Order: sequence, then structure tokens, then C-alpha cells
Amino acid sequence: MLELIKLPNIKPKWRELTIAVVCPYCGDDRGHCGITSDGTSFYCVKCHNGGPTSSRAAHQTERNIQTSLNPAAVDTVDAFLHKALASCRVDREETLVCLVEERGMPQELAERLIERGFVVPTRHHMNFSCSVDDQKLLRKHPALTAASSNQISIDIHKNALLVPIYLPRNGKSSALVDIRTRSVMSKNGAKYLWIAKNSKGREKYPRPSYTFAEGTDHTKLVILEGEIKAEVASYFLGHDAVGLIGSANYSRVGEILTELYDCGRTYSEVIFAPDLDTYKKNRDIALKVVEAALTLAARELEISFLLWHPLGSRAKGLDDFLLAHPDNAPVECTFRDFWESLTPGAREYIESRIEDNALFPLLFNSSAVLTEEMDKPFCSQMAAYSITPIEVSSDEEAVDALIGLLFDKCYSKKVMIPCVVQISNNKNGGAI
Repeated sequence: MLELIKLPNIKPKWRELTIAVVCPYCGDDRGHCGITSDGTSFYCVKCHNGGPTSSRAAHQTERNIQTSLNPAAVDTVDAFLHKALASCRVDREETLVCLVEERGMPQELAERLIERGFVVPTRHHMNFSCSVDDQKLLRKHPALTAASSNQISIDIHKNALLVPIYLPRNGKSSALVDIRTRSVMSKNGAKYLWIAKNSKGREKYPRPSYTFAEGTDHTKLVILEGEIKAEVASYFLGHDAVGLIGSANYSRVGEILTELYDCGRTYSEVIFAPDLDTYKKNRDIALKVVEAALTLAARELEISFLLWHPLGSRAKGLDDFLLAHPDNAPVECTFRDFWESLTPGAREYIESRIEDNALFPLLFNSSAVLTEEMDKPFCSQMAAYSITPIEVSSDEEAVDALIGLLFDKCYSKKVMIPCVVQISNNKNGGAI
């Protein structure tokens, strides 16, 4: 067995490695060699050599990396982060400007988000006293730092909207387990950032891969990318929502559903709402969405998709569409509709990677909703407004009616919306 010498002050260069070691083959001691996350092997990204680790090294890795929060830790972290949010002196006016004026949210939704901790703080560094036992637990959290033996500190980025991350728990309301920030000032650089302490230490909690927004209808679950999107979707649609933190976490949809079931949440239908760039630009995200659908199909769950681009909208995400068109629902469609909305190149790319999956053809069993709707004389889902007949007594009244119906409803929102107008004949018998 080759000897693996740990490098305690060197961070591994590759994210799949958890503990940096001196490479026994090429001797690299700069973090290119390390033990993998499961602790069973090591690998060097410099010389491309590797092999199994000793049982001792594997045990050390397993002990140093905590894969999830236990229930007691969840309660402690939740209580502390709520305390921190309550103490950060909220700039309510700036928060409302950020949510209502800049994001276009209704006041009621903005107030709900402020209640849940989506706030612009004026206080950016805080120390809190706690018990010694709580301090030992909380200091392992990647957003918190030990200030003393019985104190914990938290540093929040300036000019940022706090974005709390919630996870479901059994028989209780969701637990607040982490916080991200969204820049409200600069448009350059990263839009979202984790709150992080300077030294993460050896033991750590993992960053969550999603946030959970509870709706009023617990029979359906919407899955989409983004924490704020999940809150907006839950508010407008009424369903529970999962906001993935990064599109790569579509690959974790199966695990997420298992976690939700373990917390007593079951769903009759799972609805995907991928961003618009999934259809035209990013075939890798499209592949992950299809793989997520296959994972849920294996569990015999009903799957559907929310589409808004057939309505003529260019909104990137579901939240943008709902905020711009609060009176219009996106079209709920089948997998076939989602598939046919992808570019031919994306479909070919996906097929080449899942051609051996026996479940893939079964996703097409349901007929396409959009195809059925387009075969009707008038497709109500493809028009934002249906206008009833209007009686007019002169040509001038007809013109005024058209101006009021078309321009007031379309141009006031700066959006061209397809309309269906039916105008009766005037008293002189002429068709207008």
C-alpha cells in the first residue's frame, strides 16, 4: 500500500477531491492529488495516477465530511439564522424598491418575502452569544465563525438582498438552513454569492442544493431553477415549489423527491419549469431535465411541463413571465411538447446519450397538449385575451373601440399580446 501524506493547509485543486495529499507517484504537494469524496480512492490530476486508499484514510475522510444536517442540528441552525435575520436591521424601503420596483412584484408578495427573510440589511457584522455546545455545532456551518468559546459571528455582504434557503422537515414548517445574497448594486461579477466564513475548518456542513417554498396546494410540486423563482411560482400557482440552486442540481431531483417523501410530502404530479435558454441554447441543461424526468418516470409519477414561449413571451424564467403577466397562466404541457420545443441539435444530442434507456419512449405516451390546442378553431391558451363582441353605432365608435381594446391592453404593458377581436356590423350594415 502506497503511503498517503496529508497536506492539512492545502486545498484540493479539483472539487471531487476532499483531502489533499502528497502524490506517491509524482510527488506533487500543491493540492493536485487528493482523496475522493467517498474516501475509497485517491487520484492525481497532474500525473493521472491513482488507486485505492487504506481503510484508515477512508474512515478519516468519512469522519471529516458530514453529508447532511441531523434533526437536532437543523433546529439549532434554524433558530440561530432566524435570530440573525431579526437582528440585522432591515432597510425596508430599499428592500421594497428591490422587490416591487425593480423586480415588479406585487406588494403582497414582497411583504411575504420580507417575512421569510428576503431583506436588504443595514447591519453587516454581528456577534451572538450562545451555549458552548451550540457554539461547537454552529461554527461548523460554512456561513458562521466562532468569535469566542460562547459566541458566533456572521458577516453579510453589503448592498445585497439576503436570500434565505429553506428545507422541508417532518411535521413542521420549513427550516432555514443557509443564506445566499443577491447583488442589488453592481451588474458585474457574480449575481449570487454564498455567505461564507474565512476558514471553513475540517468539519463542515454541505451547502444546500435547493430551497423549498411551501404553497397552499400540496398535491403538486413545481421544480425550477432559482430560489426567488420558487417563491414567485408558489405564490402565483399555489403549488409547493423546489428552487434548484444551479441547473446542475437537476441531476439531484430523485434525491430531492426522496427527502420530501421522508418529510411526509407526497405529490400526485411533478411539474418542470426550465428556463427559456434550455430550449434554444443550453443542450446540457436540457439533457439534465430529461434525465430528471426519466428518474421520476421510474417512480411512476405524473410529469408535466410549464411553457410560456408559445404565448409569445421572451421571459427567461417562469418568475419573469408570471410577474409580467399576472392574469395569464403558462401552458401546462406534456413531455412531448417540451421535447418538440427543443432545437433539433439538442434532441439529437440528448438521444445519443440516453438511447439505451428503456423508459425514454414511455415519456411520449401522452399526446401533446399544444398540438391538440392548435387543432381547435380558436386556441384560448395561445391568446392572452379573448374579447367579446362589441356593439357599435358608427365607424367612429368602432375605431375608438379598437384603439381602446388593442392599444390600452397591449401597449400599456409594452408587450405585444395576441388578441382575438370580434366586432359586429354597424347600423348601416357595413362590416367593420
